[in-house]
Amino acid sequence: LGFVEISKTPGSGFPGATMGAAARNFCDGQVGWAGQEGIGLPQYHDLPAASDDGYVLILSNMHRSIFSEIERRLFYNGVAQLVRTHPQTTFLWKPHQAEVQRRLEPLYAPLMRQVGRNLELLTKETMAGRTTLDIIRRCSRAVSSASSVLLELEMYAKPTLLYTPVSMEGVVPALGGIHPFHDDVTLLASYADMVARPDAY
Repeated sequence: LGFVEISKTPGSGFPGATMGAAARNFCDGQVGWAGQEGIGLPQYHDLPAASDDGYVLILSNMHRSIFSEIERRLFYNGVAQLVRTHPQTTFLWKPHQAEVQRRLEPLYAPLMRQVGRNLELLTKETMAGRTTLDIIRRCSRAVSSASSVLLELEMYAKPTLLYTPVSMEGVVPALGGIHPFHDDVTLLASYADMVARPDAY
């Protein structure tokens, strides 16, 4: 399913940027993952076994222009509070490569203050050859914003909480059975339930 982002510069965060409905984009045809003509996600056909290394994986792409400043702040503050509330738990934060930028720094600063305690920031430089699929395969559970990583989390049946602010209302119904949060209160409550009942997530 292809989506088109409309803004002066994709990912710029300019006001009025939106995410539209399914689009053909610049192709003559599309190969789908699902449905009668679907091929399935290619990685699924040669999938290394899942493991559990005990860490919680934070996956984010809050640089996208669909998110408002308030929505970004709610995500980062919520995750920062989650990390602070669970000091004995190891968290790995894998932001999108375009996300950790100076323009957004005031918004993700609360989360950055946790780095080096029980939070490790994964960047291109610190991934040490690992792929996003590698770190998903080895996580215990995940907290994520909506992106293609949800397919990989589902492939490995990893318990996952999904950030669902107002701007995601149009996308959420298409995702089926998700476990949403939209601020720190719902994140902390849902996380506690996910730890207690991982099979339900």
